[in-house]
Amino acid sequence: MAQLNDVLAALLTQIGRGRSQADMATLEMAEAYRDHPLLSGFPVPRVTLDEVVIDLKMAIAAAPTHVQQASPAAKAEILERLRPVVQNVVATDPGLQALANRHPGLTKAWVKAWGHAVQRLDAVVPAAGSVDAHAVAMGATAVVRDAVSNTLLMPDTKVGVEAARTFHAREAPRFEERLRDHVRGIIEGVLARQAPAAPGRLEVLITAKDLEGLPPERISTVRLTLRESDRTWMHTEDGEGQPQARLVPA
Repeated sequence: MAQLNDVLAALLTQIGRGRSQADMATLEMAEAYRDHPLLSGFPVPRVTLDEVVIDLKMAIAAAPTHVQQASPAAKAEILERLRPVVQNVVATDPGLQALANRHPGLTKAWVKAWGHAVQRLDAVVPAAGSVDAHAVAMGATAVVRDAVSNTLLMPDTKVGVEAARTFHAREAPRFEERLRDHVRGIIEGVLARQAPAAPGRLEVLITAKDLEGLPPERISTVRLTLRESDRTWMHTEDGEGQPQARLVPA
């Protein structure tokens, strides 16, 4: 059995990761087109998915499990404890640490990027009501992963497209798993001191094998319509006149 939130989060994560990998492939092609005497006048091919529609068949497997309760004080504590985790992720994660040892520019770039990732976590961690620690941990991990992916592609890091692609293919899944487990532990530790758990999580049967043989009235269909939301770099200056870059909605 699976949790419905896990299934939906996994779909969103995979689609986002696919977009990231496709963008890196496009960048590689763009460089080839730019340097080729015949192709330099042609537009670089790039496929865009403005909308993805997924019909997901499932069956409710059991009564809802329990999630924990949050409060504004709990949110503040969670964000405060996540701040150093995000700040030091390049130095503490084995995969990113190895990459930073080869490309010191990554560490310098992350100094400028991690603060924005922490700001985005404010929208991921709820301030009140029922909280699924695993779902919040997956959302927080996705925020940090996106920030890391964007940082790897920044020119100042000198990581390069090939090294970034290798990291995404080999190290990113382990990086995400380690970070997700760490973040989940922090969230559960804080929420354990809050109010008693309340109903919220939903267990479902989702695989073809699980659904095989079930009567039609037990199977439901959930339609997901996902629309693309781009982000772009905005270049500003801080209070001391130093240049800084932020990702904002396009």
